[in-house]
Amino acid sequence: MSSQERTAHAKKLAALRDPANMARPRRKGVARGWSAEAFAVAKAQAQLEAAELVSRLKLAGLIAPDDHAGADATFAALAFVKTPGSRVEREKVARRLLRFYASPELANLI
Repeated sequence: MSSQERTAHAKKLAALRDPANMARPRRKGVARGWSAEAFAVAKAQAQLEAAELVSRLKLAGLIAPDDHAGADATFAALAFVKTPGSRVEREKVARRLLRFYASPELANLI
């Protein structure tokens, strides 16, 4: 098949597609049902709670004091879990966190 034939075939297939099913750009914004202002407040509250949890994890010795990358990653994951949004995505991140910090002490801290 020549390049011209492949191009013609691709154009034919593209013409048959339903425009509603075409790839849509990813909309960036806030979780469904939230206003931008309310979401910003909830996100800020989640970040405060995550920072407090990370500091408690450091004090408990679950995060080494010199492990800045680990603390930053844990902060980002905890903030994501506590921020409103997709339940499925939050559960994935929560499972990863629990796998990494699988210890009975963690249950008492969170």
